[in-house]
Amino acid sequence: MYFIGACEPQDIDIHIKAGGFPVVSPQNISFPEDFVDNSLRNEIYSLKMQSDDETTNFTLFSPTPGEWFALAFVSW
Repeated sequence: MYFIGACEPQDIDIHIKAGGFPVVSPQNISFPEDFVDNSLRNEIYSLKMQSDDETTNFTLFSPTPGEWFALAFVSW
């Protein structure tokens, strides 16, 4: 479906994590040294895609049970 004045496809980043919101640094800025140790957090799964009306599939085998959270934004 296309709308009048539709934008060109954009790069989209999506981050998915079990148990809590994925904390990411879109500008690749380092986290403070006293930030939660990565080894204590659930893994963040990251996807890159385009906003071009194409379907993208992502399969996660044996996902952690419970709630999952996602963060998505237009890349710059």
